[in-house]
Amino acid sequence: MDFAQLEANYSPKKADGQYEPPLAKMPDGEWEMEIKDGFLYETKYGKPAYKFILNNIAAGTPYDGWEIHRSTFLDSIPSVNILAGQLCALGIDADQWGESKGRPIQSELKKLIETMRGWIVRCRKSKTVGKNGQTYHNLYFISKSGVVKPKDSEENDLPF
Repeated sequence: MDFAQLEANYSPKKADGQYEPPLAKMPDGEWEMEIKDGFLYETKYGKPAYKFILNNIAAGTPYDGWEIHRSTFLDSIPSVNILAGQLCALGIDADQWGESKGRPIQSELKKLIETMRGWIVRCRKSKTVGKNGQTYHNLYFISKSGVVKPKDSEENDLPF
């Protein structure tokens, strides 16, 4: 497993002795976010997972520009199916993945970000309290809203 992306962005911050991720600080509701990156990784407990790194687009709010991480554990059929269903809602043909269809899930996930990088997606943030009393902050993909043009695009070089 290559941790180069994690190393490049590693900057833990503690507030009053405990780190609270940005998603936990945002109110529940719908948000537009730009997909900046995504990759397969292995958790510290050895579970496979996929992480999206998103940039919150919330002009006029204190949450504008916040980097949000959305991870999905890929250690059970329901988890994989939930992720695939959300990808289908964004227009990804994840319902056509699988070894039986000649498109192994792991291979498709590895190249997924090349398609989705720069997309603007509508997301729903919600929190739930688990049976253990712990609060979980969730982010669900709802729909694709658009695409951000790359900054190095020729169109941005025009003088007008």
